[in-house]
Amino acid sequence: MRNLISMDFYRLKKSKLFIGSLIAILVMSFGFIFAEVALTNSIASFTGEAFIPAGVTFSSILESPLVTFAPLLILINVVSFSYLDLSGGYVKNIVGQTKRKADVVVSKLFVIVMMNLIFMVVALLGVFLGRLATGPVIFDDMILAGLGTFAIKWLLINAASALLLFFSNGLRNKVIGIILAVLLGTGALNLAYMGVNTGLNALGVHGVDVTNFLPSSLLGSVSVANGELVANSVICAVVVFALFTTLTLILFKKRDVK
Repeated sequence: MRNLISMDFYRLKKSKLFIGSLIAILVMSFGFIFAEVALTNSIASFTGEAFIPAGVTFSSILESPLVTFAPLLILINVVSFSYLDLSGGYVKNIVGQTKRKADVVVSKLFVIVMMNLIFMVVALLGVFLGRLATGPVIFDDMILAGLGTFAIKWLLINAASALLLFFSNGLRNKVIGIILAVLLGTGALNLAYMGVNTGLNALGVHGVDVTNFLPSSLLGSVSVANGELVANSVICAVVVFALFTTLTLILFKKRDVK
């Protein structure tokens, strides 16, 4: 298992998509914050009002580390990395040298979880630098709550990644995986969730909002500091991760590696 993980990390380190996405997320996170403040300043100047940058708490940065299309880039990397060995023939050569066929999937999932953490830390760094360049950053007493939200969002990203791994490695369909990554990463599925809510209301099921139980929608709404959807997010992340990891392992072990 250790050798598999080492080889997967080596492949990740050599991935141009991974390196390019890291740079893009850092620049994008910094640029988004910088542009947001610059736009606010321009509007204030146009109206003749004095603009004084307000202090931003570090806990609020921890609670919102992912901006614009960062989740999209992360999830596309998940699909690309998880399918790369299947398309390149690597997995066919390595499976015969492992004691358990499922170790290939477990190793890949471990590296994906670490990759997601790296992406989130880089995104956090970009937002922090953007805030630092445009005004003061206040290290407040809610940092632990901010770290809690950051950790939960990492769990939610991992849950979505397990779902994508099911399509790319369990069903071995990269096209569906990429499409789903785009829908999840851009929040486009929120329209479908609204349709489900409308359908449930039409059936007489009231007071149920499916967005409170799905990883992609919870990613933008969970907050430990405000006590919003914390339990929902943790339960959802654990259940989705466990369910789709199990299904992927079952399908991967049953099918022949080509």
